[in-house]
Amino acid sequence: MEVMRQAPERVTRLALIDTNPNSPKPEQVKTWEQQIKRVKNHQFQEVTEKQFFPHLIHENSKQDPKLVQSIKEMFKTVGAEGFINQLKANQTRPKGKDVLPVMTCPVLVLAGKEDALCPPEIHEEMAEIIPNATLVFIENCGHLSTLEQPEAVTDAMQDWLRS
Repeated sequence: MEVMRQAPERVTRLALIDTNPNSPKPEQVKTWEQQIKRVKNHQFQEVTEKQFFPHLIHENSKQDPKLVQSIKEMFKTVGAEGFINQLKANQTRPKGKDVLPVMTCPVLVLAGKEDALCPPEIHEEMAEIIPNATLVFIENCGHLSTLEQPEAVTDAMQDWLRS
């Protein structure tokens, strides 16, 4: 969305996947502040695996040991400092809704149907605001749609690119 704000002429197509154009709500900022404190208090694994992870993927996907391990490895790779930086970046995320109505290129708005972090209503609203939007929901899928349902996401993107 920031690229569209700064240089829309450089974008010919855009896919917005499991995203949110809104600034964070006060309760989100409060939760992130608490998580930052806990991570700084050497509770990184507990925060990522107990507080963060449960909201990332669909319940059915939590039974997939390979996917779960992959996500846990991603947490380790990002590390405590990277995680804190991501939370701080989210806290200061600018409102992106103002750029949505001026997107003139084709836009795919795609999300996991059960995305708990960026719920379907947010994606429906974006698709209504964006003039050339195509809205696609991936069933039985949460926030990490590209990891959870990579084939379905790829199929949706290929269909959209062909249209």
